[in-house]
Amino acid sequence: RKPCAPTDHFIGFNMSQFKLLNDDTAILMIYQDTFTVGRLKQLISQKLYQKLVQKPENNLRNFASNFRQDLFLNEQAVSISMKDIQFTFPTEGMDCKLLNLNTKEWQLGKLRIFADIQVVPSGTHGNDTSVKINELKLEFAPDEPPLSDIETSLDEFRKLNLEQ
Repeated sequence: RKPCAPTDHFIGFNMSQFKLLNDDTAILMIYQDTFTVGRLKQLISQKLYQKLVQKPENNLRNFASNFRQDLFLNEQAVSISMKDIQFTFPTEGMDCKLLNLNTKEWQLGKLRIFADIQVVPSGTHGNDTSVKINELKLEFAPDEPPLSDIETSLDEFRKLNLEQ
């Protein structure tokens, strides 16, 4: 029996199709709401921070506090720091549309959020925890490749056939 190998596929969706949204002025539509990429990152960052730190009634503060301690293995001889955490959510992406400024058309696809979070003990006794969001990125995967990619693939295919 073969061991499980890491893969970039999840529920039949190719995770490698996700590309970083670098243009903060690009426009996304989620349900009926539209955002620039920059504004959406700002809103997600604020809400994520609130969820992790500022709302103790939902016990997420305790969640963050647990990460300020190391994970001990083998009778505490081996410790693994859990102070740096990376979240990707939703893993398979959520339905959205991205406005293609070249064609002025909406492109259907999936949006995924990546957050790099650092949990740091604070206070005089180290009992309190502070959370810092080091990086927040948005990634987009189109449901269908752009026509330019299909045309390029066809051109490459034709070129290979001519060379043979």
